[in-house]
Amino acid sequence: MASATHKLAQKARTKASAAQAAAKKKYGAGSKQHLDAIKNVKAAEKVMKAEKKAEGLSHDEARKEREALVKQTEGLSGQKLFDLQTEIRAYGNVMREHTGRQKGQGTAYIGP
Repeated sequence: MASATHKLAQKARTKASAAQAAAKKKYGAGSKQHLDAIKNVKAAEKVMKAEKKAEGLSHDEARKEREALVKQTEGLSGQKLFDLQTEIRAYGNVMREHTGRQKGQGTAYIGP
C-alpha cells in the first residue's frame, strides 16, 4: 500500500511531467526552463523510490536504516545531502506510522 507521501509525490511527478512537456514545447529541449522542469520530475521520483524502499519495514528495521543514513550525511552538501535526507524522511515516516505519532508530535515544537 502506498503511503500518503508516495501518493503526493506521484501527483507532484504528474504535474512536473506536464510542466516539463510544456517547457519543452514553449522554450525548446535543453532550455533552462526545460532542464529545471526535468529536475522537478526527478526529485518527485526520488521521493517515490525512497518511500517504496522503506515501505513494509518494521520500526526497528527502519530505525537502523535511518541511523545508518544519518551517519552518511557527515560532510556532505548539495544534491547528495538532499537525496540522503529524502531517504531519511521516508524511514522516519515508516517509524511514525508504527508508533501512531504525527510529524513533530512529542517535540518541543508541537508538544504532547
